Amino acid sequence: MKNKIIKALSIAAIVLLGVSLAACGKKTETNNNLSDIVYVATHEDMGFLGENEYLQAKAFKGDYIYAVSAVYDEETGKSELKFHKYNFNTKEDKSIPLEVDNKGGMNVNCSFLAVNDDESFSTLMTFYNLDGDKSANSIINFSKDGSITGEKELNNVFGNNETNFYLNTSCVDKEGNFYLCSDNYLAVLNQNGDVLFNTDTGNWIRNIIAGEDGKAYITTYSQSGNGLVLKPFDLKTKSFGEEISGIGDCNGMILGKDNNIYLYTDLSAFKFNIDKKEKEHLWDWVDADVYATYNGELIANEDGTFTYLNQEYSEEGTKSEIIKLTPKKRSEVPQKKEIVLGCQYLNYDTKRAIADFNRSHDDIKVIPKPYNEIVDDWDEAQKRFDMDILAGDVFDIVNVDVFNYSKYAKKGIFEDLYPYFESSKDFSKDDFFGSVLSGAEYEGKLYALPVAIELQTMIGKKGVIKKNPTIMDYIELRKKYPDKAFFDGAAAMDVLNQMLLTSFDEFVDIEKGDCKFDTEEFYSLLDFANTFPKEIDYDSFQMYEGIKKGDAFFANAYIGSFSDYQCIMDMFKQDGEVVGYPSNDGNGTRMVYSTMYGICNKSKNKDIAWEVIGGLLQCVGSDYSSYEFPVLKSKYNDMIEKEMKPETYKDENGVEHETPKMSMSFGGSEVYEYYYATQETVDEITELLNSAKVSAGYDETVFGIIAEETAPFFEGQKTREEVSNIIQKRVKIYLQEKN
Repeated sequence: MKNKIIKALSIAAIVLLGVSLAACGKKTETNNNLSDIVYVATHEDMGFLGENEYLQAKAFKGDYIYAVSAVYDEETGKSELKFHKYNFNTKEDKSIPLEVDNKGGMNVNCSFLAVNDDESFSTLMTFYNLDGDKSANSIINFSKDGSITGEKELNNVFGNNETNFYLNTSCVDKEGNFYLCSDNYLAVLNQNGDVLFNTDTGNWIRNIIAGEDGKAYITTYSQSGNGLVLKPFDLKTKSFGEEISGIGDCNGMILGKDNNIYLYTDLSAFKFNIDKKEKEHLWDWVDADVYATYNGELIANEDGTFTYLNQEYSEEGTKSEIIKLTPKKRSEVPQKKEIVLGCQYLNYDTKRAIADFNRSHDDIKVIPKPYNEIVDDWDEAQKRFDMDILAGDVFDIVNVDVFNYSKYAKKGIFEDLYPYFESSKDFSKDDFFGSVLSGAEYEGKLYALPVAIELQTMIGKKGVIKKNPTIMDYIELRKKYPDKAFFDGAAAMDVLNQMLLTSFDEFVDIEKGDCKFDTEEFYSLLDFANTFPKEIDYDSFQMYEGIKKGDAFFANAYIGSFSDYQCIMDMFKQDGEVVGYPSNDGNGTRMVYSTMYGICNKSKNKDIAWEVIGGLLQCVGSDYSSYEFPVLKSKYNDMIEKEMKPETYKDENGVEHETPKMSMSFGGSEVYEYYYATQETVDEITELLNSAKVSAGYDETVFGIIAEETAPFFEGQKTREEVSNIIQKRVKIYLQEKN
């Protein structure tokens, strides 16, 4: 793993030619009706990239991809740029180094690329330092052999007096003009860096594409409430046309023939005809067994096929693929047994695991059904999801989170998974951390199996408080140190929420529809929270600053990796220890399951569903999310072996040096570097994984009521008894209605 800050900043700055993968919107359409045409994917490695080499900007002409890449240098901590000309058909690559002045040691990133007919090319280069307090943008022109022929630093190109800017999206038109979009602003520049046009569009620009004769299209959110819309722009008249609605959500878009635009998200791809305002579903990525990432790029080929350039970043490095999608009749493609996986939302690790599983199985295909991508409103999506789970015959497998697990389990709609372990050839109960399985039980049965976990606990200065304290222990200690910050960066409401989050079950019994907020225990908790400031100035706040200065005793710890633990201990200058959240059961460390899989008892494919769950478990490990621990001991041991091994490089003299696996900054100039997991860290995490309890219950509505009704108390407008009585009544009514 190379320096993560440099890699992350480099990735974040990528703006793809003719397409932008901006942040995902809330609703994405998927196909509910099977088409006669399916798209079959073939995969090949992007072989022209070397080790530690990452694509930054790309352009396409005929059979060629032209690209600027960054090669990370272990010794200098900087990235060196290369220019590639790669032939899709012959696989031949010609590359040349690009010598760019880094302006006094700054990092450089190529934001986009335009290639001329004579193969000279122009780039937009962004220069920045890791602290983010200094950056610059320049258009640099190169000859065919890579020598610089011109350079112009960009200042006030958007007409808003901003020298430093970040591009949402950008593209180049057929005449070689650059279209730059930053927030609401659009600027058009020629290759010399001269501004041809700029304007404030009044709304954040999501994507932009440009064609011939100065015609371009942006996607932005409608000022008349029509969601994401397409707006044509004409450079000749320097004006925008009328909004075109009906495109739905999209992360990226490309221009096709006959006024067709191809739109795509990380789930699906569509064709939209501008004249007819008609949208046609082309494919779902999972149906093509493709894991589509946020920085992939789609290309429409002349023969009706598509090429998808995909770069996937993980702890193991970068996986770069060229994926060709070919349309075929569904009847010509071998059919697989489909297993439907229902979920509220689909995270990247789950998508990747499903794609890997599907590609490795000739007879089974997992079909995810994420409800937040089907229904626009999150609450309505949850209701629809609940209804279909209760129906029992909509899904084979259900992905649930820990906070909704008991609600589903008590309905008896999931299979008890313990009997499946007895007949399993792949693994047994002994292959899991015991605390994981026991924590996931409901009345002695395992209705859903977690696949990965995060530990949540409180780290404190050694000797300040006993381990696994109660709420009263924290309250009494606060009385001794009323002027200390106490918790790192915590306001009154933050403290109340944190105390309640781990003791929720002591105040709320969701199953019985009862609560206990009009009690001395809750009064004391309100008084405790009220000793903290009403709000924190997060503009000036720096995480862990209070810990490092000794003004704060405690810090929340969300631990999903060994680096998380070692980082926070370093903030305590190795004088910290796990003390735990307040609890009355002597265990203040909680585990949170982000993903749990259950099998619907009305499924007609239960044994196959169990095989799928086993396969998805095998896809979770150190080469997937680096923010959670796998529940399988074998995968955890693989993680230990990898994380305890130092990474090294040799300098020009052959001398070996250690290099950090990860670098993190929490503001300011200080950078924390993580080299490898120590045995002490591994022992501590392993002990926590074997002993942690499942997180206490949570109900968003209850916490919303508490936040709303305690605000007058923190403002000094109501007494603790007044607000507690109101909370008691409102929550009890809500729980009774819910049950």
